[in-house]
Amino acid sequence: MLAARERGYRSLMRLNSRAFLETPVHQAPHIKVEWLDDNAEDLIALTGGPDGPISLALQADHAALAASRCERLAGLFGDRLYVELQRHNVDRERRVEAGLIDLAYTKGLPLVATNEPYFATTDDYEAHDALLCIAGGRLIAETEFATS
Repeated sequence: MLAARERGYRSLMRLNSRAFLETPVHQAPHIKVEWLDDNAEDLIALTGGPDGPISLALQADHAALAASRCERLAGLFGDRLYVELQRHNVDRERRVEAGLIDLAYTKGLPLVATNEPYFATTDDYEAHDALLCIAGGRLIAETEFATS
């Protein structure tokens, strides 16, 4: 989510606090959709990329659930909801892209292309690459990586 105005920024701060304070310690902080009922005004929402609720439903072959989730978010955000596409050369992104595009066209929602910021500047690429290799038990000299 992004703040469109100061009131939206205050809503983001409230939602962020709730995500950390009201989520059980064994779960990653997250926002519940019902929390948005009184906090969606002046916020812009993206559907969340490959880990968002719509993409996850599409990945599990639950198109009706994805459409229902999209409809719920569209009801909250209206023309401030954007269907998010990402291309990191990862299979799970490729598998859901057509479904996301179909949902956007069917519901009259705009598409937005985004990417995860893995490093701040291009100078940070080599350090990032080395960390990925360490995490995956690979060598930097290897050129083919398995994608998830």
